[in-house]
Amino acid sequence: MFNALRKRRARTLIQEVKENWFICIQCLSPETIRYYRRNINAFFNGLSYKYLYQIKTADIQNFITKSLWHKKKSSVNTSIAALKSFFGWVSDTYDIPNITISVKRFKAEMPHQPFISKEQYEKILQSATPRESDIIKMLANTGMRCSELAGLKLENISPNLSSLRICGRP
Repeated sequence: MFNALRKRRARTLIQEVKENWFICIQCLSPETIRYYRRNINAFFNGLSYKYLYQIKTADIQNFITKSLWHKKKSSVNTSIAALKSFFGWVSDTYDIPNITISVKRFKAEMPHQPFISKEQYEKILQSATPRESDIIKMLANTGMRCSELAGLKLENISPNLSSLRICGRP
């Protein structure tokens, strides 16, 4: 009985599964959803399979090798993250093995981040309006992204102003 149910669930059409997953990830940022959707669709566009159980780890490796060879390691890792997220959810939802467990991310080199000097920082603050100065100080002192600061709400700030909750990328 269990095997029959498992096989029936595994035979779910790929398009139906993708749409169900796209609904489940609506809690992510719009940019992440757009990127995940693009990567998952690109992966499946190269396959002729109809059912989930037909997809193998080798298909993932081939996609990475053939479709992503010209991209930076960090971009490839983001594509791998999308595939791992999708197939992890598929494994949990449809009770089939997660084929991305053995897929490894690339060791990405740290990007060179130019920093401004203390003198440059002070000069920027002097030329800014009081509001701009507050924004610059908040970003510089917390490490928040601009989108996180823009999404900050009063309810995210503690009553005694000692802490705040930042809602950014999951």
